[in-house]
Amino acid sequence: MKVAAARQQEMVDWFEQYYTTKGDDRNDPLRNPGVLFQNLAFEKSIVQALRQLPGDKRSWNILDVGCGAGFSLLRLLTYGLEPEGLHGIEISERLIARGRKRFPALNLTQIGRAH
Repeated sequence: MKVAAARQQEMVDWFEQYYTTKGDDRNDPLRNPGVLFQNLAFEKSIVQALRQLPGDKRSWNILDVGCGAGFSLLRLLTYGLEPEGLHGIEISERLIARGRKRFPALNLTQIGRAH
């Protein structure tokens, strides 16, 4: 158990360092031109995946593992999905707190023992 907890904390520390080093603008297409193409590829993959799901999109439940502050989930709202059906889990308490503050309608949950 101690090894798993240590590995999890190591991962949490790595992500916290990554976010601190890269800054909040790392995914801003106005400041980082390469992000535009990442966003387009993301949109294409989301549309392709959503087209494969059966039933009425208002009844779908989608889980984003490693959701960060929930920006990917927020984008799903533009496709007509209901906020109640969008769920995100994340190990970083800081990112979950940020997402909950900015997007209170999203279902964001912090998992693990990150400090």
